[in-house]
Amino acid sequence: MSLIEKEGKTFSEVLSSAFGMISHMSPGDRAALRRGVTGSAYWRVWEGAGIYAGGEAHTQNWSRLIQAMAIFVGTSGAQKSLTRDSLGTAIASAGISEGRFEKMITAPIEIRHELLDRIVRQIAKDQSRINIQDLASLYLEEEPSRLRDISRSFYKSSSL
Repeated sequence: MSLIEKEGKTFSEVLSSAFGMISHMSPGDRAALRRGVTGSAYWRVWEGAGIYAGGEAHTQNWSRLIQAMAIFVGTSGAQKSLTRDSLGTAIASAGISEGRFEKMITAPIEIRHELLDRIVRQIAKDQSRINIQDLASLYLEEEPSRLRDISRSFYKSSSL
């Protein structure tokens, strides 16, 4: 069984399901998810979306991703924050500096996640839209081609 597929769901379907569930939760449950609490709301998203993780590290990465999705859903519960534009475009639109972006994209994966958590909050604060697939790829995968694509879109979108 793949780490990103369970019960016949594709990665995109799992992400969409999780994001949709979060957007329909009570304000209290969304607040708990934004704080990173792995309580009942977290486990309802986990089971309801069909998330499967193959070990403790992957479970922690999903936890960070669920928290990031809750941050983008915000207090209103609206899914207005999704886009098909690359995450690199959202990072540039939020005014993240080239130095901060480069530090995040070149960091070892454990540190990258911490830096990405901060960038997620900045993007959400600036009400920029985000590509949840790109965000998920940075939390869940170590795929150089995705990093290249996100970097390319950042530099294309930034006004350097």
